[in-house]
Amino acid sequence: MSYRKLGYGVISPIIQPRVVEKLVRKVNAIYAGGDQFVNGVYPDEWHYRPSYSLPHTTREIVNGWKSCPLIASLVLSKELAEGIQEITGWNSVRVGQDDVIWKPSISVVKADSDYHAPPTDAPPLTALNTTVGFHQDSAYISTNFVPYKSSSVTLWMALDDSDSNNGGLSYAEGSHKWNVELDVDGARVKKGGLTFMGEDGESYASPLINAGRNNGVEDVERTVVTPEVKRGGGLLHDQDTWHGSGVNHSEERCRRAIAVHYVNGDCRFRRGEGGGPWGECDYIYGRYRIRGSDELEGSFFPVVAGEGREEWIDDWVEVGGVGEGFKEQVRENEGVWGGGRGRGK
Repeated sequence: MSYRKLGYGVISPIIQPRVVEKLVRKVNAIYAGGDQFVNGVYPDEWHYRPSYSLPHTTREIVNGWKSCPLIASLVLSKELAEGIQEITGWNSVRVGQDDVIWKPSISVVKADSDYHAPPTDAPPLTALNTTVGFHQDSAYISTNFVPYKSSSVTLWMALDDSDSNNGGLSYAEGSHKWNVELDVDGARVKKGGLTFMGEDGESYASPLINAGRNNGVEDVERTVVTPEVKRGGGLLHDQDTWHGSGVNHSEERCRRAIAVHYVNGDCRFRRGEGGGPWGECDYIYGRYRIRGSDELEGSFFPVVAGEGREEWIDDWVEVGGVGEGFKEQVRENEGVWGGGRGRGK
């Protein structure tokens, strides 16, 4: 089955094992609260701090590439971005944002100094909050830009083997072809409801179920699959594909990953009636919009492949060549990726 039909595709391991191991150690150290940011710049978002955060929730950093040269080695990789270019057919590829995600195992949660055993009548530990609610990435990425259609894709790279047992990423197959759950009218965008961290194991799929019903799909649960992904491999999904993930049931297996949200290099910020000279953007993307301009600034949204690749990238990253061979994997699997140099959905 193809990426165009399903809305996602599975990628065989392409990140070198030594790089994966270094990334795992770095992610562990960052979430342990060590001084890991060599340039003194903190990520845009940082969810989980020792002694401040609940130990049994999914941990997330947004735009770790700005703070850590090793994370930047994956996120700003030319080799990975050229594979994206091969699939999408974009003239150039920008990074919109990254997400550094850690779903802790049960043993990690219990070892946390802030962990307190629940009462005997409480739900089992596996029912605690490591779910990520079903959503579409287009709702918080693509809505910032014009053109809206096919303006972003997400590459999710596994730092641990991932499956349904340890809270792997799940997709509603074919949901990228549903009517978009957004009202897009010229320059005006109205977002639908989004649910991310903080939902319990029963309700994290509610947004998906509602979207399915709105599209005449009553048995939407039957469309949901959780692909197995090997460490160093990944998943690529369309901006409109509904996805989320359940709890980590594993006693010992964590589920760490780095997701890169790529944006078509031809995109510009959406101009709207509201928002004054900065236009209409969400609070993350809007803070990096230049006053009076709709152009994306390369310091914040770097071009990583194609014409205009940022010259400073090679000086910032710690390891070069991360993901080498991805473009060749795409070309060798035309049946999955649609023959290369993507032709739309």
